[in-house]
Formats: sequence, structure tokens, C-alpha cells
Amino acid sequence: MLETSAVSVKNREIYHLGFILIVAFLMALFSVSIHLLDNLYWFFKDYAYFPLIEFLVNAIFLTLCGMMWLTYRRWQRAEEKKAELENMVDSISSEVLMVVDHQGCVVSCNASLKRIFGYPPAEMLRQKTDRLFRALPGSSADDPQGLQSITKGGFTVTMATGRCKDGHEIPLEIITGKLTTGGGAVLLLRDISERVAAEAQLRNSYQKLQKLLEETVNILAMAVEIRDPYTAGHQRRVATLACAIADELGLSIKRQDGLRLASIVHDVGKLYVPAEILSKPGTLTDTEFNLIKAHPQLGFDLLKEIDFPWPVAEMVLQHHERIDGSGYPQGLRGKDILLESRIMGVADVVEAMASHRPYRAAHGTGMALEEISKHRGERYDEEVVDACLRVFYERGFEFEKALEVEMMAGILEGR
Repeated sequence: MLETSAVSVKNREIYHLGFILIVAFLMALFSVSIHLLDNLYWFFKDYAYFPLIEFLVNAIFLTLCGMMWLTYRRWQRAEEKKAELENMVDSISSEVLMVVDHQGCVVSCNASLKRIFGYPPAEMLRQKTDRLFRALPGSSADDPQGLQSITKGGFTVTMATGRCKDGHEIPLEIITGKLTTGGGAVLLLRDISERVAAEAQLRNSYQKLQKLLEETVNILAMAVEIRDPYTAGHQRRVATLACAIADELGLSIKRQDGLRLASIVHDVGKLYVPAEILSKPGTLTDTEFNLIKAHPQLGFDLLKEIDFPWPVAEMVLQHHERIDGSGYPQGLRGKDILLESRIMGVADVVEAMASHRPYRAAHGTGMALEEISKHRGERYDEEVVDACLRVFYERGFEFEKALEVEMMAGILEGR
């Protein structure tokens, strides 16, 4: 049964005793009244209104008896409903339901308290809730447990750390509601240990999947570099710069992760391009250049079957698009191009011009930045170009140093 304070039990016993005494008193009064009326009858037998007086006395007595009976029946129905509520509360075996007063002392609680915390319900009556859980947000000197502050706005859900009788701690979800009278609160305490463990397992599974995806992407990147050794490391350097630009633009870590994976394999379509064209030292013919220009579409066709958490295939497809529509393969314009692809496009141009190629010497970072500045707002997104310039001039970005930092971070994260 729902444990209540000793005061309420004592009041119930007093109510029973009082009811019995009142019934006994009325029965005695009725007996005296009958005897008195019988004696008065001989004195007032010739009195015309005596039958009326006798009727009124009997009517009053019967009315009092009826009122007592109705009162008793109402009290009995209230007790039955209370017992039904207590049984229903006790049937909640997975949560602790308790009522606390304005001082944070337990007034009543159900039997689940022993199963979850190890305390018999009777042991916690009139005890502070700080034996069960740490102070909630908003606690103060006047409200040590924070119960009053969290119940001001009606029902609230709060996370807390519970303390069991044997000393070990458990994660709790506490649903609180303020009582309309007395300034107390109703608390529903739920042990969420299984939920927390399941969430941790889910995070672990996600991290393993993330690692598997990254390993798959790295294998694809290595395959491209094997076929095109002159551009070895190009994709990873583009990824490093692209993420630095994205960070400068305020993109979330999640979007940066997607951009990094897409950048690492943005040239994967070159796997379908003949190796002799990729490493040709001279000028490409129109036919050869058209084969090169097909690599974004080929990369998209290869990656679209992989279920990435981000639109990686679309980013790869659009990384050679330009905001004025002069890019390829679809000739997209402006905002029709994914922001990640616009970032990757700028990073790709800067890295390519700054690095050596079999058909030309490196132009250097300075000339690469001049190129994107010259065509800012024409071929390249203005905000992306501005962010790229800040990355180099204000942050002092350098490809090799950035790669070293990324490699160290990957080692620390176990990538």
C-alpha cells in the first residue's frame, strides 16, 4: 500500500471512534426520548398538540440518523476510492511516486522505493529527499533541493543522480509537479540506467560505423593516389583547407565531418580515367580534357550507392560547378550549388595552383589567393572566398602544418 504518515492513520482511527460514539449517543437519546414521551403522555394526554410534538421529535431523530448514515456512506466511498488509488499507485513498479512537503520532506511514497533505492517506504517518511538524489538545478539556501524552483512552471522533467541505500549511484529522470495546496510537490522518480546504457551503446555503434566509413573513404583516396602519383595528398590537403574554411564560416562539426569525407574522395571519379592521361606532362587534347571533366559524374555514380549520413555524392558531383554557371558537369548557378561544394571548389583551386603538376610548376599560395580574389562573386562564392582569405592571412594557415595537426588529432581520437 502507499505509505502515509502516522498522523493521517491516527486521524482515520479518531474518525471511526467518533462515528461510533455519535451513533451510540443518538441511540441513547432516542431511548430517553421514547421514555420521556411516554411519561409526558399521561400529563398532556388531553393536550391537542401533543401528537404533533411526538411526530416532530421522531422526525428530528430519524433525520439525524439519515444524515449520519449518508455521511458515513460518503466517507466509506472516499476510503474505497483512496484504497483504489493506492493500489493503482503501488502497481507502478518501475517508478517511485512520492509526495513531498514545502520543506522537501517525504509525506508519502509507493513500494517501488525499496526496489529502486533499497529504502523501505516507512523509513523515508518525514525524511529529506537529499537522501535519494543530489540537489536539482536552481537549488538555493532557501530551497536546498531545488524542488520549489523547478515546479514554478508546472510539470517539469529533470535529470539527476540518485543515491541508493547501499551507496551506489544511478541516473534518474525526475518528473515534478507542484501541489495546488500546501506548497508541496509530486515527484515521479524513474531509474534510467538501461536507457543511459543503451544510448552509450548506440553512440559506440555510431562511432564504429563512422570509423568504417572513414576507412572506406581513405581506401578510395589511396586508390586514386596510386593511379595519379603526381597529385598524391591533393585530396587530403583540399579536405584540410575546406574544413578550415567551413569552421571560419561557422558550419557545425557534423557538416564539417561530411565535407571532410567528401573532400578526401572528391577526385575518386579519376579511377575511370586512363592513368596516362592523368600523368601526361604536356597539354591535354580536347578529348582528353573531356575525359577529365567527366570525373565528377563518375565519382557521383560510384558514391551514390553508399549510405553516408551526408550528401557526399552530391558534394563530389558539384565540386567543379561555378556560381556564374561556367562550371561542369551540370552548369549550376549560385545557391543551386551546395555550400559544401562551393567551399570544396575554392579549396580545390587554391591547393591545385599552390602545388606542382606534371604539366607545370607550382604557382604558389599567393597567386592562388589572387586567383580566387579576382573572381570573387563571379566564379567563386563571395563569403567562401572571404573566409578562405581570413584563414590564410589571419589564422596563418599552412597546408603541411594543418595536416600535421589533423594527423595528431586523428591519432588521439583513434582514427
